[in-house]
Amino acid sequence: RGLRPERPAVGAVRRAAEPPSSDRQRQGAAPCSPAGAALPCRPLPPMPPSSAPAPGAAAPRDLTGRPTWLGPPSSGEPAAGRGAHAPTDRALTGQAAGPLTTFAVLWAVLALAHLCAYPDSVFKPAGLVVGGAALWTLATPGSTRALLALAGAEAAHVAWVGPVNGSNHWTLVALASLALLVHAAVLAVRTGGPAAIVRIGRLDRERLFREFAPTGRALLVILYGYAVLHKLNADYLDPAWSCAAQHYGSIRGRLPFLPDHPLAYHATIWGSLLLEAAIPVLLLVRRTRVAGLVAAMAFHLLLAVNPQHTFYDFSAGVYALYYLFL
Repeated sequence: RGLRPERPAVGAVRRAAEPPSSDRQRQGAAPCSPAGAALPCRPLPPMPPSSAPAPGAAAPRDLTGRPTWLGPPSSGEPAAGRGAHAPTDRALTGQAAGPLTTFAVLWAVLALAHLCAYPDSVFKPAGLVVGGAALWTLATPGSTRALLALAGAEAAHVAWVGPVNGSNHWTLVALASLALLVHAAVLAVRTGGPAAIVRIGRLDRERLFREFAPTGRALLVILYGYAVLHKLNADYLDPAWSCAAQHYGSIRGRLPFLPDHPLAYHATIWGSLLLEAAIPVLLLVRRTRVAGLVAAMAFHLLLAVNPQHTFYDFSAGVYALYYLFL
């Protein structure tokens, strides 16, 4: 009693079991991988005082997540294309199944829907470029290069034919694609300098999506504002001339249970006008965003089933931009 040997503290045992940091460095242990690979870790060298960031600011990093004050990786550290444990593009750019991947699939479907709506342009050079980029994006939705190539093809297509000769929704797609390219270039320069543009396919995909989403949402809101302003005229409010009344008649030919009454045509005219004015407001308010998405998707689904007009490509475009509000 009272003569039992004292057991060492848990921390002392743990420290005794670990080799000193100098021993680990002499053993050639690699630094922690920024992509979270299961590799041995050694502590980073201290940051020079001249490179220390301002209070509250994060240390600058390159495209691979490595602090810039460390300089280029040495021969003993794993880097892209060096060693069996070199991180791949997917590891450097985050998870492949992120929000930008879903948006890429929607954006590619939109491009194919546009080509189907205008079959005469499918086998023209511009149509082949857009279609090829769309198929490449669908085949590799986690590739940033494929998505940016598709965005460039769409923007170049509208620039080639001119916005006057194209549809309104395709002009909107070109503006959104151009905005995506600008955000990608700005992000590449901001994180890795002008030379990083050649490695633009290795950007942080989640960060690119976060920076592009507000611009895409703003473009969609502007589109609805333009549509409402364009409908404020006497011809649109007249059932004899209104395109809304004509669309209702076409849809009624496919859905004969819809009423054939003057009040139904007036309700279609005023209902579409009020709904297009309410959708952007509902989308901008977080509490009503789900209701706005449901109403907008139902509205454009009815437009897509019109048997006499090809509006399904326009519906595919706004569906892709709706995803930016989720």
